[in-house]
Amino acid sequence: VGLGVTVVFGIVWMFRHFSIQPFILMLLGTGVSFALIYPGIVKQLPLTASKISLSAPLVIILALFVLFWWAAKQRHGIIGVGLAGVLLVVVGYSSYGMIYIRSGLNPGIDENDPDTPARFFSYLNREQYGERAIFPRIWDHDPEYRSEGDFFWRYQVNKMFHRYLLWQFVGREGAPHDEYQDAGVSPKYSLLSLFQSEPQGALRWLAMITCVPFLLGLVGFIYQYMKDKKGWLILLVIFFMTGYAIILYLNQDNPQPRERDYSYVGAFFAFALWIGIGASAVIEWAAKKFQKIPSGHMATAGVAALLLVLSPVMLLARNYEMNDRNGNHVAWDYSYNMLMSCESNGIIFTNGDNDTFPVWYMQEVEHVRRDVRLVNLSLLNTGWYIKQLKDREPKVPISFSDSYIDRYFDQHDTQALLPRYWPPEKQRVELETSEGAMAWTMPATMYIPIRSEQDRQNNFLRVQDIMILDILRTNYDRAKTPAPKPIYFAVTVANSNMIGLRDYLTMEGLVFRINPHGRTQMDPQAIRRHLLETFDGHFRGIADPAVHYDDNVQKLLQNYRSAFLQLAYYYSTLSNGDRSDSKYETLDERVTNFDKLSNREKALTILMKMDEVIPESVRPISNVDLSLQLGKMYSDLGRPDEFRRRLELASQRRGLRMETQARLAGYWIASFNETTRAKAILDQALGADPTVEELLSVGREVYGSGAIALAVDYFEKAYAKDPDDGTTIGALIQAYETAGHNARAQAVLQEWIQKHPTDRGAADRLQRLQAQVANPVHDSTSN
Repeated sequence: VGLGVTVVFGIVWMFRHFSIQPFILMLLGTGVSFALIYPGIVKQLPLTASKISLSAPLVIILALFVLFWWAAKQRHGIIGVGLAGVLLVVVGYSSYGMIYIRSGLNPGIDENDPDTPARFFSYLNREQYGERAIFPRIWDHDPEYRSEGDFFWRYQVNKMFHRYLLWQFVGREGAPHDEYQDAGVSPKYSLLSLFQSEPQGALRWLAMITCVPFLLGLVGFIYQYMKDKKGWLILLVIFFMTGYAIILYLNQDNPQPRERDYSYVGAFFAFALWIGIGASAVIEWAAKKFQKIPSGHMATAGVAALLLVLSPVMLLARNYEMNDRNGNHVAWDYSYNMLMSCESNGIIFTNGDNDTFPVWYMQEVEHVRRDVRLVNLSLLNTGWYIKQLKDREPKVPISFSDSYIDRYFDQHDTQALLPRYWPPEKQRVELETSEGAMAWTMPATMYIPIRSEQDRQNNFLRVQDIMILDILRTNYDRAKTPAPKPIYFAVTVANSNMIGLRDYLTMEGLVFRINPHGRTQMDPQAIRRHLLETFDGHFRGIADPAVHYDDNVQKLLQNYRSAFLQLAYYYSTLSNGDRSDSKYETLDERVTNFDKLSNREKALTILMKMDEVIPESVRPISNVDLSLQLGKMYSDLGRPDEFRRRLELASQRRGLRMETQARLAGYWIASFNETTRAKAILDQALGADPTVEELLSVGREVYGSGAIALAVDYFEKAYAKDPDDGTTIGALIQAYETAGHNARAQAVLQEWIQKHPTDRGAADRLQRLQAQVANPVHDSTSN
């Protein structure tokens, strides 16, 4: 961006003095100016503080002031202006000094700990993130792309820039609720979608009005080129340098952890200028067109008003809900609930930004549960962060010395990497604790090629893996930690970041607690206490349909649902067939008298509470199968109406997988005996000429749902298409046996054995069936 700004100023100067000599001087001047700013000021100025002393950059700045004073006194205009520009850049850059000063006060959140010139220089250079060359492109032979050039154009340019450009000035496909879908000119995203969700025919073409902002930008691009080529070139350079040049510089790999549209805001500003120019051109055209008719100025004003409605007003109307944060308390409440899930003086491992920064805010600003020490796994790969955890209260038990951390965790040479070598023979870990011995397999988590290994299996540990293991060992070593701290993983942490400890983790709400006893998946008492008491009053806004949550927050809410569902399932397994109903009518009464309820009623109360705080009608479950399983659980607990409601909602969804539609049909038959409806769903899913594989897939899903008769029907259709397929024969015979059609199963087996006389398994199964068929009572066909 800095280079782009420098080039723009150079172009402006060149247009004022255009000839070959000034053009060459412009190229040289912009090159020198850029080098002076970067790396001259940006890198070299703090480097002098790092290599010499903190006073070195001050001496350089003082020297610049002296030179500027001399140039002004001697009336050296060009030199004076140049030095003034350099000094202004230094003044702007000096704002980074706040980081150095603030770090010296040791704040609670002190990322990179840049309180010495050396660490400050490392911070400014972003050394902890490593370096990436502009070329070659980061393709890594992704099979989705044919070549490095194909990856550059289709992913880095089209997906990671053009898509965002359309987001800004056309819209997001499926917006405003599915904002992380690919963008495009979609008829769903237009004013017409207020009247018809899927515009067709002429209405579909009218939906192009949603493109007015983008089309105005194209008009402005062409109009400026025709009227003002110099201004057009200046704006084009700004657009290119803050758009396509950024693409080249970032060299983004696939996938990215989050959307990166903010990287190109400069290009969006430039394009917005073209939109303004385009709007001006259209209004100018309208004024000329209507100047000879009565009330022409009113018609022109009407055109301007129409452009206003179809551009900023429409974009505001269609994007307001998505960007409105009113009533959104999820970050505050979720962080509070996660901290309150931990016992006193606990340690909690978190995964990344979304489950870290809100918690830091709660602790540092709201002063909530500052006894709990958060350990961010991403930062746990850096030496400065490990030292802070070790030295600052509340301290984390860590055994490594500062010198060891500096040598082996912050360096990447062979000597530093060797202790992280983790072949299969080292992966069995044992740990003694006061609560019992722990033993598990800790897999390697990264691959570094070495000559003695030919395969590409992971063979090294990340620093974060070593640190988790060391924290555990130090914490449970009574000689180092007399009072062991409770240790947790946030439920947002992936299994791959838990060093193989899954068997020793017990769910307690929004956290997994390390439990040396092992084999205890959940603590029902802790989860019940948290969901019904600790978290009470901290589910704000979730049930309010007016509050918009993006995809990330919607996924985060599933952690609440998971806790509710696991607890409800636990109580349902303890019900022992109890069918008694609660004497308490309202949900509040049920919760207040929870311990007096039967286990069956406890399970139902938990589901009802979940639907109160996270109603599916407001926060839909994206996974249809999970929604159906929830409905089935309701039905088993005496509330078939809830199951039917979810089946109705699922039946209205589009784009369901065939297996899901088959399961849906099976539920309609098995639970509500609606065979006609089920067959209609399946016929639509299969089409006119289904394959054997599709018939088998549908049959299996229907069979698993309990609709045996319908499953037999589809297995028979598959058998008719291919009577020699062993998989089809096995599925059909099993369905026949379950349905009591043993004589039919015998006939199919006899035909199979005639074609495959050496199949001993089929012969043995036929003998068993013949013994059953000998008693007519067992064959439903005998009637």
